[in-house]
Amino acid sequence: TAHSLFGQATSLVCHRLMSSWKTDLNTALAAMELLSGLAKVRVKPPNEGMSKRTVKWICDFIMYQCSRPPTAHSRDLHSRIVAAFKCLKLWLVEHSSLLYDKECLHNVLEVVELGISGSKSQHRATDEPKYKGEKQLKPKSMRVKDAAEEVLTYPLPTVTALIRGPFGRHAWTMQLRHQPRKNHSKANVSQVQRPSPMENVGFKHNVKHRYFPDIVETIPATKLEFSIPTMESIVTEKTSSELEVLRQIIDTQVAFENNIAEQVTEKRKRNCHQVNSDTECKPPKIRNEFQTARLFLSHYGFLSLEALRESSNSSVPPPLVILDSTNSALFSDLETLDGIPSRDSDTVHVFYMKSGQKTPEEIVQNVNSVDSVQPQFLEFLQSLGWPVFVQKHAGWTGNLSTSWKLIHEEDVNEDEIPSNTGGSIYDGRQQILYWADVSSEVAFVVPSTDTSLILLADKNGKEKESPGSPPEVPIMRGKKYGRHSSLAVGPDTRVFVVWLESFEDCDNFPSNDLLSYTNTGMEQYSYNSSASTTQRNQEIYIIFIHALQNGLFRVRMQGPTKRVAMAIPLVDGMVVSRRSLGTLVRQTAINICRRNRLESESYQPPHVRRKVKIQEIVNKHRSKMTVPEFYAALFQNVAK
Repeated sequence: TAHSLFGQATSLVCHRLMSSWKTDLNTALAAMELLSGLAKVRVKPPNEGMSKRTVKWICDFIMYQCSRPPTAHSRDLHSRIVAAFKCLKLWLVEHSSLLYDKECLHNVLEVVELGISGSKSQHRATDEPKYKGEKQLKPKSMRVKDAAEEVLTYPLPTVTALIRGPFGRHAWTMQLRHQPRKNHSKANVSQVQRPSPMENVGFKHNVKHRYFPDIVETIPATKLEFSIPTMESIVTEKTSSELEVLRQIIDTQVAFENNIAEQVTEKRKRNCHQVNSDTECKPPKIRNEFQTARLFLSHYGFLSLEALRESSNSSVPPPLVILDSTNSALFSDLETLDGIPSRDSDTVHVFYMKSGQKTPEEIVQNVNSVDSVQPQFLEFLQSLGWPVFVQKHAGWTGNLSTSWKLIHEEDVNEDEIPSNTGGSIYDGRQQILYWADVSSEVAFVVPSTDTSLILLADKNGKEKESPGSPPEVPIMRGKKYGRHSSLAVGPDTRVFVVWLESFEDCDNFPSNDLLSYTNTGMEQYSYNSSASTTQRNQEIYIIFIHALQNGLFRVRMQGPTKRVAMAIPLVDGMVVSRRSLGTLVRQTAINICRRNRLESESYQPPHVRRKVKIQEIVNKHRSKMTVPEFYAALFQNVAK
């Protein structure tokens, strides 16, 4: 069954990884890529036990690699650790229920702590834990530290925090979401209404309450009871007048109290089905507008003198600072920060090559008409990703000039969409094929004869900027921050997918001549942008596909010979089915780009580039104030 096959395959890979593959780079990377693919497999019923053991094996693999002696630590070893952290993150995202398991969550946080700080708080359960403030950060490498921090970014479950502080008790529910909630602008709360009174109040019995039971009057009196004289027996002529005055006062008070009781009874009868707004106990009205920033700072302990204190021997700013909002450059930098992607962005170019063709002009012209391509090719394109409109798409589009931009609906023209094309509609002018997961986004572009027009317009700077769009290449300004330049977005990896009508034409494919149709705008920001054209051409990876007569598809892999082998799941000479072709090609292309980034010395993950930019904004726009000035600026009334 699929359930048992999934469990046996995962168990076999993990056992071999820990027993014999843990010291070989290429085999370990292939095993991590295979486990990443298995993480996305959906089996019913879910094999939660196997998923939990797989996460434990990945954590053990990371701990083993980190615990090796200093002489064994090399770039290859750290590459294995980084790949394992990425695989761990994917398993936690695809199987989020694992984070509700106490043991699994402890293992994950323990290995993340090891990656960030270089050591664990407890080596054994009986050891006294060492707290974060007492530890010295000594990660195995900055690449390992960045990969461990990335795990903390995504797989957070729903957390309910019970906060008991000086200002009361509060319950906060926090959940990481990759998509907005529906109607998120409206508060999902309503004022609690008082329940309507019930007309049926039951039966009322007129009962006269007594202090003693009735039988007390039948008990004969004793001589002791007669020892206390009655009032009448001791009254004299002198005291009789005073007693009469006291009797009148008592009668007047009794009559007054009876009158008040009658009035209250009548009022209760009149208002028995009405609510008195003056005496009703009701909750305060819900406030939809309040300054949430101060509430957040108060609950998390930032509103303290320690949070504002700056270290005397460090250039790191205090935990809480105020930015100068009067400087217009701050908003430009915030737009720049919003333009930095949160995921790796890759581009795959798809070509169709007829028998005997050798020139790039002939190849890109094939996709202009549906009659020029095989029907299986169009089906293959649809299996790579989902079509998106470039002007409406807020993610990566395959070209820097049109990516991560906001276009108003009235500026989008959908009337002139070509029909009966052989795939040229996905050339990047109007549409592309897009696919994304928690860590990567891929744009599949089918270059056509009109692709050169886009590249020419981008080169001459004639493309019109859309309203609200961030400045072009906001994340790359050439200044150096931290340990790398913010220009470093990774290697310039080109991945081509070529559909062959004749398998022998793979030796005649003009890959170098087609580079002019595959510019993404990121070439000048890649680490090898200064390399010669010949050196850059060596970074082309090609996946050739040829349809066989039996309905299967033959695959040939071509790429530069490097220290790191080609990625999987596709391998050279493999024959795959029609159903799995698109998924295998897409995952292989993603793994090729990931491996090249893993080998790049200057590559920075997206979350690191965002962190560097935030540090830059803080250092550039920080307002230095005294403590009284800080609190006055924080709690003053903000004009609406």
